[in-house]
Amino acid sequence: MTVFQGRSNSALNQWIFYAFVALILMTMCLSLAGYLGLYHQYLDVTNSFKAQYLAIGISALVYFFLTQRQQWVVVSLVSIFINGMEILPWYIPQGIAASNPPQTLRVLAFNVLASNSEYDQVISWVKTEKPDIAIFMEASNQWIQELKKLDDTFNYHVSAEKIDIQIYSTLPLENPKLNIHGKNRGYVITDINQGADFSLIASHAYPPFVFGQDGFNWRNEQLKEMAETVAALKKPVVVAGDLNVTMWSPYYENTLKNSRLINTRQGFGILPTYQAKNFFKAIPVDHCLVSEEIQVADLRLGPSLGSDHVPIIADLVMPNLVKNQQFFNPEVQPELKPAIKL
Repeated sequence: MTVFQGRSNSALNQWIFYAFVALILMTMCLSLAGYLGLYHQYLDVTNSFKAQYLAIGISALVYFFLTQRQQWVVVSLVSIFINGMEILPWYIPQGIAASNPPQTLRVLAFNVLASNSEYDQVISWVKTEKPDIAIFMEASNQWIQELKKLDDTFNYHVSAEKIDIQIYSTLPLENPKLNIHGKNRGYVITDINQGADFSLIASHAYPPFVFGQDGFNWRNEQLKEMAETVAALKKPVVVAGDLNVTMWSPYYENTLKNSRLINTRQGFGILPTYQAKNFFKAIPVDHCLVSEEIQVADLRLGPSLGSDHVPIIADLVMPNLVKNQQFFNPEVQPELKPAIKL
């Protein structure tokens, strides 16, 4: 009996060893494949799971260290280094220093998921957060009607039903323009000239995988055009929405390089927004990007509200922000303006 138990344990240990070897080698391959993301959509998708790769590397390191497999300890350390260098910088604080808390503009962006029916829960939470600007994506069909319950909170509203984006604001939204990519994705650009002075872009791009090569191309074209649009603007810019790209994609990197925007996540962590409750699927694809003139007081995620995404909330220190009673005091609100439909 003891002999059989010994053989059984030995075989099990071998299987565990081979499993960890296969896992760390696969992780290494996927980690490196992402750097070739410009060449194929599948390679670009492998960029999305840096946090998962890091966790696998750490698990493998512990196992190989305890079993004294020195060569595989080295491989695990290399994997940890590759992915750790992509993740750890997001946790380096970049906070603003001020003796008195500055006035901030709160921007909320949420992909509500078209099939989500938690309408009242979402409306109640938004009113609790009291954002100055709220952007909703996949807001189609019943969502358009339900979001009208926010009319007593926001005085200005742009409705872009062709791309399922709704924008609510306490500040006037001027000169809104619609840019469509593919069949029903794109972005809205609008100016805010009263209370603050900046341009707002509310964006929802195609996912790079679900809609095949067409969806991948449409997303990349949208990111490229959006970056060119931002670069041509003469005032600060806030871009918020579901861009369906993570910070580790070369297409994301090109977008920031060409637009000269910064990600408000810097210093607050990677903050996964899609499938946030499932570690193995959780990835950061919803973003708030801002011009260098704009500082970030805070960035955080909202709760789970029935969608496959969670909201992002950014508190921004804007140049020339004046929180006067006309636009920001809920007790002294201007007359509700009719929605601008694009």
